[in-house]
Amino acid sequence: MHEASRVYRDKLIDNKDIETYDKLVIDLCKKTFEDVDESVFKPEVNIYTHFSQGIGEAKYAPVSSYEALNKILVEALENYNELNSMMNLVLFRDAMQHVCRINRILESPVVTRCWWAWEVLVN
Repeated sequence: MHEASRVYRDKLIDNKDIETYDKLVIDLCKKTFEDVDESVFKPEVNIYTHFSQGIGEAKYAPVSSYEALNKILVEALENYNELNSMMNLVLFRDAMQHVCRINRILESPVVTRCWWAWEVLVN
């Protein structure tokens, strides 16, 4: 469900389309997995990141809660602010989701190879 949400749901901009998508996914999951409780199909947080266990723990895993994600991102922001000019960010729910999406893209092997090739060409 996570991958489908990232590939399809994230591109939807109309609330009606998002609600329709969510309903279709839940109906399909209930039909396919009849023995599983419906609450499993509607997690409060459906985000996976490479830093869900903390910065430096590069394991692609689900985020347990928005509070835990906020704690990790605030810690990373504080570390950044110690080394660079001060960046004051308000980490509300949508902002945290976008940070996770951007991180997912940057951590993908294709992007890593593209960055490496760019560095080779520039230098």
